[in-house]
Amino acid sequence: MGLFGDISKKVFESVKIKKRDFDPEKMSVEDISIPFSISKLDNSIIKGVLPDYISAYRSLGYKDKTMEQLDEKKEYNSYEIGILLKYIKDNQIYSIPNKEKILPEFILNTTKKQLHLKVFDLVKRYDIAVKKTLNMPELKTQLRWTPLDMGYLLYYINLSNRTV
Repeated sequence: MGLFGDISKKVFESVKIKKRDFDPEKMSVEDISIPFSISKLDNSIIKGVLPDYISAYRSLGYKDKTMEQLDEKKEYNSYEIGILLKYIKDNQIYSIPNKEKILPEFILNTTKKQLHLKVFDLVKRYDIAVKKTLNMPELKTQLRWTPLDMGYLLYYINLSNRTV
């Protein structure tokens, strides 16, 4: 190896890349990264689909399921979850009427801090799993998310005060 090869090798060996630790407690809405095809959507479009998501969640009877039952099957796609994440990122609130008849009791009894941790753990998983260049049809083919994920997001969107 020549002179420059030896020098560059020493330079790069001495540089240690510090990996940022994932801490969902320190995450905020600014950390939410969603595909461009979702980020460009108008909030009125998103607000229009939320009642459909809530109605579907209710009609599928998730309210009476256990945490384990809600977490065993991937039934939601990356587009649906991305829509909810955009709503959160834009600091929008959607009041779910009769949420006690829709969401499981264990979700409704989750503290704000626990809910924040669960939602931002999901944000991190979404960021890792979903390419930001995918279009709507591609996102809709990715069934990666559970009814448990959807339930926590719906409840988080419902909270008017999200600070922990």
